[in-house]
Amino acid sequence: MQLAGTMDVGVFFLNRNNKLTVQIASNNETIDPDDPLLLWIRAIKEYIRIYLKRTPVTLFFRLLMNKMILKMDPSQRKICLMMAKITAVELLVILLVVIGYTVFS
Repeated sequence: MQLAGTMDVGVFFLNRNNKLTVQIASNNETIDPDDPLLLWIRAIKEYIRIYLKRTPVTLFFRLLMNKMILKMDPSQRKICLMMAKITAVELLVILLVVIGYTVFS
């Protein structure tokens, strides 16, 4: 995959020893670790890892990604992730309150 525009970067996805590796070639300069390109590549690599694995958990996440997450904008994904984190904290607090109430009453 050759990316052009403001920078000239080549991205190569390689299969070595049944592991996906990514090689980035840049003519101009080194790539900053916080570059959005690297975040994008990590997301693709994680998606491919989940997509190729065949466990019940990865099958669930594959279905979730294909039906919901991949159809969203990045801002919508961030909002949904934030809401999921808040919901997890709420459930944990409710569980602690219920356990505390039953133990101490």
